Amino acid sequence: MLLAITIAEIIPMLLIIAVVLLALLLVYMLTGFIIIYKYFRTKRQTEEQLIAYDEEEKGFKREWLSIPFRSVYLDSDLGYKIFARVYQTAVPKPDETKPSKYIIALHGHNSAGITMLIYMKEFTALGYNVVVPDNRHCGHSGGNYSSFGYFERYDLLKWVEWIRKEDPTAEIGLFGVSLGAATVLLTSALTNDLTFVIAYCGYASMRALFAPYVGNSKKIYSLLEPALRLSAGGLYGVELRDIRCDLALKKTKIPTLLLHSKEDAVVSYRNAIILKEARPNIELVTFEKGQHARSICVNHDAFMSAVIDFLEKKAGYEKPGIS
Repeated sequence: MLLAITIAEIIPMLLIIAVVLLALLLVYMLTGFIIIYKYFRTKRQTEEQLIAYDEEEKGFKREWLSIPFRSVYLDSDLGYKIFARVYQTAVPKPDETKPSKYIIALHGHNSAGITMLIYMKEFTALGYNVVVPDNRHCGHSGGNYSSFGYFERYDLLKWVEWIRKEDPTAEIGLFGVSLGAATVLLTSALTNDLTFVIAYCGYASMRALFAPYVGNSKKIYSLLEPALRLSAGGLYGVELRDIRCDLALKKTKIPTLLLHSKEDAVVSYRNAIILKEARPNIELVTFEKGQHARSICVNHDAFMSAVIDFLEKKAGYEKPGIS
């Protein structure tokens, strides 16, 4: 009789515990869903919004909008259109027998190619033709969500293939900022048809990217990771563990330059250290000052000096007029 009463009392308690655990599980999964949805399904910003922001924050000049370009649309293998502006350099080649040079310049998260004109003008002045794509779910390109480089890398490959068809002997390099930097690093592991890669303020992995937002606690991220992976995989077909730029670097020998600022509060400098450790022979140039994606503004001369030095040493760059 006592045993029967005890069991009768325990069952409601077990039910309460089960309900509480289920509620906690739902909260846990909802947290993962909210985080993934927030960063994957961002509201597209108009070009005017992006220009106005960059005018104030990064020294964008509207006169750049009048620079002639060619509009190109391609069919992504993922079922939507992708768009890019193509800018031709007016600088004559040092030697007409040598191949033309191209750079594909890739923007960051929740942005558009229009924000890359600050880099475009620098590269065209160096004698490079510059392809400036809009990433998926940005600008004039299709796609319903961002994927932090997971799907963007395949669209980037389409632009490499397009240049190769347009100019079979061209030398092609990649330049990316933030998410764009992660994308060029991921892409470098998928093709050998590249002369160089320059990655500015990119992340090493999703774990390294999110670390500062959870107090740099591996335990907290490890606790959240299953919910994040389930949401990203279930909703968008993205495996977060495959966004590993550090592992991509280990798979390629393409000359690579990393640029990062120690003051970067969006993609912490720790990401640059992880990438450098993954492939110690690549170059890492560090800036003491400059918030995320601001080094071209606050460290302009040092930034461009590092880029030109790398191109001269690793990509056969010759200054105009020198043969």
